[in-house]
Amino acid sequence: MQLSVQVILFCDAFSKRGIKTPNNILITGYDSIEEGRLHNPAITSSSLPSKITGIKCVNYILKKLEGKPIISDFDKETIIKAQSCGCEQDNITYHSNNSAYTDSNYRTPFQGYSDIMMSSLISVNDMDDMLANINWYTYMMQPFSSYILCLTDDWVGAGDNEDDYRRNGYSDKIHLRLIRRDENNGNVEDIVFDKHELLPRKYFERQLPSIYFFYPLHFLDRCFGYTVMVYENKTTTPTPDYRPWTHFVSNGLECLRRRLHIRKMYDKLKSIADLDSLTGLYNRNAFNSNVEAIAKRTKNESFNALFLMADLNYLKTINDTFGHLAGDIALRAVAKAVQSVCDENDRSYRFGGDEFMIIADGTRGDERIKEMKEGIEHYLEKYNETSKDPFIVTASVGAVCTTITDAEMIDDIIRTADEIMYSDKQHKKRRLINPLKKV
Repeated sequence: MQLSVQVILFCDAFSKRGIKTPNNILITGYDSIEEGRLHNPAITSSSLPSKITGIKCVNYILKKLEGKPIISDFDKETIIKAQSCGCEQDNITYHSNNSAYTDSNYRTPFQGYSDIMMSSLISVNDMDDMLANINWYTYMMQPFSSYILCLTDDWVGAGDNEDDYRRNGYSDKIHLRLIRRDENNGNVEDIVFDKHELLPRKYFERQLPSIYFFYPLHFLDRCFGYTVMVYENKTTTPTPDYRPWTHFVSNGLECLRRRLHIRKMYDKLKSIADLDSLTGLYNRNAFNSNVEAIAKRTKNESFNALFLMADLNYLKTINDTFGHLAGDIALRAVAKAVQSVCDENDRSYRFGGDEFMIIADGTRGDERIKEMKEGIEHYLEKYNETSKDPFIVTASVGAVCTTITDAEMIDDIIRTADEIMYSDKQHKKRRLINPLKKV
């Protein structure tokens, strides 16, 4: 005899080769699974007295430990005749008598509402929503004493590489994320414990004997964690629906994992798209997006804004004399100077080749402009004192602070700041004819 799942494979393989069951070959299985009963031909098998056998095994161990006499009285299996051995001749009659698709099957909550459960689980957007849905659908598996959901540290993956994930075993630390007891509402938690404990100790402390049924959570070969179904003072196992129900949970976790990964990659790509690779400041694209947001804001309210433009002096001279790598060093120095005067809510941009821009709150007006100009000059003075660059880094600055009442004002403000900055550049060039340091 073979396990019924193997017999199904044998029957199908024989059929492909023109060998018919039971016409040309007789086959029987061993464990009478539903798939075997529904197969064509239906598999002759045997029912296993699992519950009684389990009870007798426990009694056997207890008597062995206590040194009491042991009587071997295990029940024999019952043969269930079907078609694969030639015992049943009428396929229609057999399936009408043994079909799993009868009205009584649809009385279980899972079979009646599994499609709704799946739709709910695969459409969640975050972990809290996922845990809330799993908690709700545990009613399909009642009665139980406790349902516990545990996830590995790295269930969402170890990094950006989709092929880098846990295929075997569990992480050293496990997170207990959900526990539901009896009819009570579940508790969404995040209790971290060592994997060798299986569960935090307090969940093993019970007044009555209990059965803990552990079941793995995985999607194909990707390991997520495991679930635990606890039955207190009962000799029972989860319902036949528990396996497909748990697979639905795993599918939901995989959908959430993919959604989180896509969101992470989107944020990363957006960050890359909005940042200038040389200076780390926001780029012109990000500046345009922020200006659009400001323009939309003006439709509902007027507000004070400060636009500051800074320009690296003598970039062409530095490039021509020392090369473009030296020019990059000078650009990064000005970028850091600009960034040094920004508050938490201010944004700094690389506006063009050697131009930088700050958009800041304009509540303090000219006082804030003065502070920012002095801050940039002070930063560059300190930089030039300590750097070993063969050139002096300076920047020209122009700023405007005003109340913005409509979007059309923004271009004029930028133009005015640019004009002020250009005037400052001419003034500084008269003071510093040569940006090269004296040796």
